[in-house]
Amino acid sequence: MSRNGLIRALALTGLLAALGAGYAVTRLQPPSFHGTDLGPSSVARDFMLEAADRGPVRLSDYRGRVVLLFFGYTSCPDICPVTMARLRRVVEGLGDRRSDVQVILVTVDPAVDTPAKLREYVQSFDPGFVGLGGERATLAAVAADFGAWAGEAEDEAAVAPEAHAGHEGHEERAGGAAPASAVAAARMIPHTSHIFGIDRSGAFRVLWAPDLTAEQIAEDVRGLLRR
Repeated sequence: MSRNGLIRALALTGLLAALGAGYAVTRLQPPSFHGTDLGPSSVARDFMLEAADRGPVRLSDYRGRVVLLFFGYTSCPDICPVTMARLRRVVEGLGDRRSDVQVILVTVDPAVDTPAKLREYVQSFDPGFVGLGGERATLAAVAADFGAWAGEAEDEAAVAPEAHAGHEGHEERAGGAAPASAVAAARMIPHTSHIFGIDRSGAFRVLWAPDLTAEQIAEDVRGLLRR
């Protein structure tokens, strides 16, 4: 090989090595999240709850997917339908990766939310969403494991559709519509409004505040899917 050829070969080898090192560093660096990054060492405790069409469901059943977990209830008049519509937009924004993500709603209102009612509610937003219920003590323990909370239910109050128009306005902006059951009656239960992100290895990795957009959450989810 000529001297010039040797120099070019060495230069190409060096360039490839530098590109490979840069790629490795990029892969090893943790993604930057819009939500709160909890780090990869916080393992989400497994739980088992009931789904109407699946029977007992464990969180670990979805290992290998990114799980977006939300604690809410079907007759919630505001934050729950807005959040569920936002989550629908998140998965829609993932394109062909949406099958690698599972949205789960765990009820904070077991006195009203049967597994069948939960299924009807979540699937009105997306057929792939899962709603989980169970005994009050079990649900409280699951929520506590994630640092979520729910207060006592206030008096149930009928809400006329015209009185609910403000919530429907939120839904129109969020890109979804609340089920008729949520419009017909409101049951006020104060509860955590954050979304909990669990990565494919089962780590409780990201906490998303309610003021984040679907696009910001979807960007974070894509970061989790690249890991």
